[in-house]
Amino acid sequence: MSNAYLYGRQQAILRPDDVDAKWKSESRALEFLNLSFELYYNAYNAVEATGDDAMRSSLRKAVNTGNWTVVTGWGRLDKLSEGFDHLEKNDGRWTDENVWNYNAGPGEVGGPVFATVPLCAANFLGAVNDAIEKLRDALGNFAQGLGKIKEGQDDSNWKKVGEGLEGVEKWGGRAKPLLWVAPETLSKYGDTLLEWNGRILKVHGLASKLMVAAASNQPVPELLLVGLGEVVSYAPLIGGFYRKIVAEIPSMARHWTEFMDDYWARRGTTRYDKSAGWY
Repeated sequence: MSNAYLYGRQQAILRPDDVDAKWKSESRALEFLNLSFELYYNAYNAVEATGDDAMRSSLRKAVNTGNWTVVTGWGRLDKLSEGFDHLEKNDGRWTDENVWNYNAGPGEVGGPVFATVPLCAANFLGAVNDAIEKLRDALGNFAQGLGKIKEGQDDSNWKKVGEGLEGVEKWGGRAKPLLWVAPETLSKYGDTLLEWNGRILKVHGLASKLMVAAASNQPVPELLLVGLGEVVSYAPLIGGFYRKIVAEIPSMARHWTEFMDDYWARRGTTRYDKSAGWY
């Protein structure tokens, strides 16, 4: 039978009486282990609801992240997936003594904090922080691409539109596998993302065709404009979806706000303007 904790049928939760390990005396060790369990449980079920293989793969990588910076012998429990196996084999009790320092900044899970926690929790939380950082960069670049599409369309600058669409495809594709770090938004609004993916797939390759049209100074074929229209008309919905993702991750909100304010201020408007397409 597959592990109920690993496959999201049950959230692992440990009380102090469930732990037979010296690290129990560390002030925040159990808190961060339970936080890891909660984050994984919510992420797993949100991802499964979408059925998206890219997100599944990204989350699987995080739960199987180990620590190879030191060697402490074979049998070291350093992956959260191994922690779930440990719990199942021990009837819900924890006896493993492996610990590590979890050092998180103010923009990371549970930070700012420096705590000694079970090794598998430190590794999983580190993987979550890494995913958040990559998502932050991807969404910033996605917003810039969308901005170019809308700017270029206003003055028929098809080269800019093509560049923008390339950015939207590239960075939207990089963002999607990481969206499990915001499971609440993903659970509630995942249908928005799936519909957006369908529209992007329909116009795949449109960017290069727009660039060719721009270089030739020829009118853009009507069929390309129809495809572009699908993307642009849906932009406010996907923008709102990503805004909810940002709101769920407090560490991302300030960065996002600063990015959007700066980006649109340089264009004589604000992120709240309809032309920004973010609501």
